[in-house]
Amino acid sequence: MLLGLQVKNPKVTDLLSELGIKKTDMNNQMALLVAALNKGLKGDIRATEFLRDTAGEGLQAALPVNEREDDPLTASIYNEVENGFIEETETDTDIPENQ
Repeated sequence: MLLGLQVKNPKVTDLLSELGIKKTDMNNQMALLVAALNKGLKGDIRATEFLRDTAGEGLQAALPVNEREDDPLTASIYNEVENGFIEETETDTDIPENQ
């Protein structure tokens, strides 16, 4: 909710405008991404890692789903499925083709 609010700081809106960002896209999320980008361009490795991960290109994203480290909730759901407490649902790949 807070990230979606429009930027009110004129200095920030001027910077976003200089970068070619439309006024309708000038929200707090965009401002934070631009701030992280600026830090990354100055050599801040943590900022570049943040941007990489935010773009979905982090190290975890490169791993197959079953090899990713999961948050505790997701891990417990996988555990429940493996132990038969929750049934897996069918997906498109589970449905046999018509013969």
